[in-house]
Amino acid sequence: MAEDGFVPNLKEGADKIVFGSLEGQAASIARRSGHAQQQQQQQHHQQQPRMQMNETGEQSRESREAVEAKKEAMRIMREKQISRDIEAAVPVLDPDVRIKLRSLREPVTLFGEGPYERRLRLRQILTKKVEGGACLPTASTAQPIQQTKEKTRFFTEGSEALKDSRLEISKYSLVSARNRVKQQKEQRENLLKMTRSERDEMREVKAKGLKQYINTASQIGGERPLSAIKASPNGEYSLVSSWDQFIRLFTIPNCDKAEDYVSVYGGHNNRVTGVAWHPHSMKGQSETAVNFVSSSSDKSVKLWSLKNKEPLQTLGGHTNTVNKVAFHPSGNFVASSGQDRTWRLWDVTAGRESYSLLEQEGHSAPVYGIDFHPDGSLVATTDVSGTGRIWDLRHGRCVHVLEGHTKQVIALSFSPNGWLVCTGGDDNLIKLWDLRRQVLLKTVTAHSQLVSSVAFEPQKGDFLATASYDCSVSLWDTTDFKLIKTLRGHDNKVMGVDISPTDGAVISCSYDRTLKLWEPRVTNDDIDLDDLLLNPGDIATDEEVSAGSEGDAENEDLDSLQE
Repeated sequence: MAEDGFVPNLKEGADKIVFGSLEGQAASIARRSGHAQQQQQQQHHQQQPRMQMNETGEQSRESREAVEAKKEAMRIMREKQISRDIEAAVPVLDPDVRIKLRSLREPVTLFGEGPYERRLRLRQILTKKVEGGACLPTASTAQPIQQTKEKTRFFTEGSEALKDSRLEISKYSLVSARNRVKQQKEQRENLLKMTRSERDEMREVKAKGLKQYINTASQIGGERPLSAIKASPNGEYSLVSSWDQFIRLFTIPNCDKAEDYVSVYGGHNNRVTGVAWHPHSMKGQSETAVNFVSSSSDKSVKLWSLKNKEPLQTLGGHTNTVNKVAFHPSGNFVASSGQDRTWRLWDVTAGRESYSLLEQEGHSAPVYGIDFHPDGSLVATTDVSGTGRIWDLRHGRCVHVLEGHTKQVIALSFSPNGWLVCTGGDDNLIKLWDLRRQVLLKTVTAHSQLVSSVAFEPQKGDFLATASYDCSVSLWDTTDFKLIKTLRGHDNKVMGVDISPTDGAVISCSYDRTLKLWEPRVTNDDIDLDDLLLNPGDIATDEEVSAGSEGDAENEDLDSLQE
């Protein structure tokens, strides 16, 4: 035991117990730490390659090999690090690789190069730059690719007149839609009351009536090819435009030149491309007011009365050919489509100067077909790229895109039922679009060449007429869109077709400079045409036709004898 009960401090892990003064303990600790440092230095020298010298003072072969091996190991390590850095700097996605190449002022793509080859080329370019001492950018500093493009809508402030016009169109369309829906409900109720056999019989009667259409009249309509033809709202006249810069008025019963009105209208400086009637023309509209409109390759739209051979007003604004025109059901607005890739809306309200309300862009190609919805709320347009668009006139936006044609679409028509649209184009097809579900309802291979014009029966849309460059006009049943009758008689391309709103007569114009009238010819044994959804009007029987022809022959004999 130590004196005075002193107990030595025993530390865990201590090798020995030190007794004595503090000075002696400090000296002992110093000796131990010095010994440890000497051991570390010896181990360090053992790890370093010994530079063995020969008798002349040069390095030995073993020493040189050790140094070279160390340099080679460092080089390999450095190359691996550069390779990892390059791999990290090369993007994975091909759009990012293109952006990287563009930032390095290198070609974005080479002929026959795919994504893999493009990424490998970027890797080689970065490797050369690093070997030349350039700084290597990392993937984090690369410009990011935008995976999705933000859709941005551009709005142009409209005039106060455009706002007032849209309000007027909205009010008119609401009333028209209410009346149309009411009539359709009544027709549907009447149809549901019929048995299936009665409905089938009604369809057979309608098909039989369409099969009886024949050519009843023909007339030369101009000195050059005819471009468009439209039946008047009262069904008594047809308006024909020609490439000879003139517009002519003919009677529908016999295709004679109109005697009650001016028969030839001139004012355009180039070929006339389209015409359209005022919806109230010859049905209450003043003969001296605007009764029809025309478009031309002279970049103008002209308004005409029935009593003046000169235009009432010329509307200018298009920078290229104006292809087609259409009258709004209210009669206060006109729409025109042009080669300048725009369509325009004009205010032609009676009693004031007409002017352009809207110049609408949106098509990527020249706009050709144009037509108004029966209610007046929508307007449809087509272009030569194969695309159609439905525009809402109440707010000016495109509400639906008609995509499906593979070539230019130049024919367009709304059905009176309000939900069906027909388009025709250079792919020889007609397509039926359902606006209620916004889907393509049916595609029909209608002709063997370009479909130049389409027209629904104006009252109920019971049948469809299509014209084509294959020199024919086809009649289709709108119930199932089956071909009922093909009308042949033109010697060249049929440029336009329309249907009379009163008796269902079909009129057509052609590149052969003729217009033709097609009407149903019936016999006494045929079913009463009152059952048809057409209004037969005054359709002559075989006996009446033969009697009329004999009378004409007698008159000709009298005239020759008098001469």
